[in-house]
Amino acid sequence: MHLRAPLVLLLLVTPLGLKAQQPAEPVPADSASPPPVLVDSACLVPAHPDILRQAGIEGRVLVTFVVDTTGAVDTTTIRVLSSSHRLFERPTRASVAACRFSPGRVAGRAVRVRMQEAVNFTLPAPPPR
Repeated sequence: MHLRAPLVLLLLVTPLGLKAQQPAEPVPADSASPPPVLVDSACLVPAHPDILRQAGIEGRVLVTFVVDTTGAVDTTTIRVLSSSHRLFERPTRASVAACRFSPGRVAGRAVRVRMQEAVNFTLPAPPPR
């Protein structure tokens, strides 16, 4: 019985029904001042799928995602809005997930920001003959 008293006390002072704090709703990029800025654009140059590269197919994928208050992409928010070929979508998701941004700010405070980016898949120009 002596061991139960601390346990009961612990249960009495532990808040019940508290949920993990949810992240704030992201603001649109044009509402942040400054908006997130991409630190290194190399992350938006994904690997061209071999089968499409060999076929000479170029393309574009338009994605939306949220940049969190640290400048990282929240990978659970990456959504493809349009794609010229579905095989471009997986490498686009992977490359966007690897991107780092400076955080967007509102009134000097870092905020979550909804972004939209176009990722282009281009092939090098053929050598002159």
